[in-house]
Amino acid sequence: MKKNSHHKKGFLVVAHGSRKKEANDRVFNLVKGLKTYFQTDMFEPAFMELAKPSIGMGIKALAERDVNEIVVYPFFLFKGMHFSNDVPDFIEKA
Repeated sequence: MKKNSHHKKGFLVVAHGSRKKEANDRVFNLVKGLKTYFQTDMFEPAFMELAKPSIGMGIKALAERDVNEIVVYPFFLFKGMHFSNDVPDFIEKA
């Protein structure tokens, strides 16, 4: 049996989400900058709540690009409950 040597990595930038468009735009702008800098479309934004795309939607968008591995980058000011507990729970459920 031949092993699949194809390895494609995607990156999910996860933030809390806000009712304020400007706050969410910071995440979209970060992802846009990463895509430009690394010259790839393998970065996706995602939000825990209050904004879209959700974490599940972000994972689905990367999966549709045939990624083999998704690296989740939590984009939070502090390492609190969302960072330590909630984000891993959302990822597991997606």
